[in-house]
Amino acid sequence: MSKLCFRCQSRALTLLFTLQPGRVITLGDCRQFGEEPKPGPEMAALRVLAGKKALLILDGAEDADNLPRVLDICGTCGVLITSRSKKDAGADRQDIAPLQTAEGVELLRKWSGNPIGAESIVTRIYELVGGLPLALRLVGRYLHQTGEPALEYQQ
Repeated sequence: MSKLCFRCQSRALTLLFTLQPGRVITLGDCRQFGEEPKPGPEMAALRVLAGKKALLILDGAEDADNLPRVLDICGTCGVLITSRSKKDAGADRQDIAPLQTAEGVELLRKWSGNPIGAESIVTRIYELVGGLPLALRLVGRYLHQTGEPALEYQQ
């Protein structure tokens, strides 16, 4: 099932919510940032983001039926939407081509920061994310931060 990744980064704040389509933010997500989700999690997210200078990355928006709701809580934050659908593009659309296999695999290895496994495993992860630079970066960072073996991740 596809997810909408709601990521907010600034010098003072890192916020990452991974959302199933149709869901905005969970109770646990809000509490992680010291906010009670009252009267609801969307209001808590508004409070978390209020006055923040941040870039929100909404990844995989083509599968999200809640994109307008998520955009409503972004406030004054910058927003980068990744989607395979042109209908999700805002005013400034930039087409991004997949990286060549060798280049993508090399970057995934670099971004993971660890030896991540056999060439076939790394290539499979590259294929799973379509060779897209942002997706490769996010996977690499995830593997680095969690220490999860690439073999487990690709399964």
